[in-house]
Amino acid sequence: MVEPLLSGIVLGLIPVVISGLFTIAYLQFRRRDQLSTIKTNVFFSLLVKIEHICLL
Repeated sequence: MVEPLLSGIVLGLIPVVISGLFTIAYLQFRRRDQLSTIKTNVFFSLLVKIEHICLL
């Protein structure tokens, strides 16, 4: 009687855990991509400011 219950719990948890891991991995990937975009924008804005100062 206990084995079917435990099997159901284990088989029910596997998809939930796997989907949770993929969700967290995607969120970290998206966050890293946003951070690199921010760094690139800051870098280019600094280059523009330096170029503007040099032209003065």
